[in-house]
Amino acid sequence: MTMFFGWFWAIGTRLHTKLPETANISLKRFKLFLLIPIVSIFFMSIFMSVSALSLMESNEPPNLAIFGMMGIIFPLHLLSMFGIFHSLWFNAKVIKSIELHRTETFGEFAGEFILIWFFPIGIWFIKPKVNKMMEE
Repeated sequence: MTMFFGWFWAIGTRLHTKLPETANISLKRFKLFLLIPIVSIFFMSIFMSVSALSLMESNEPPNLAIFGMMGIIFPLHLLSMFGIFHSLWFNAKVIKSIELHRTETFGEFAGEFILIWFFPIGIWFIKPKVNKMMEE
């Protein structure tokens, strides 16, 4: 996940400077929505580790506090998913906007969105485009 989010961060922050002046895409919002899943995953992994350790140490059934925490984790997970999809959207839009020198609609950069989403396969198609944009 570190490589995945690091790649998002690198593409978004470096290519944002190469956007056409007519593009109105907020870099601050991108950074905020990318940090949400990073922080969320960190805290959820700590919570799950502590919960697993406490369940292994005691032979008692889980108490209500663990189920109460799930009420916090579920909305946090949904917000995290939104942050990841926003990052996918942002990077796909930035790549296509630089490529065509204008602001795009979702239908025009949906291919890039899906390629970035399916990271192991899509990187073979997206990375050459990004490298070319970085050289220019």
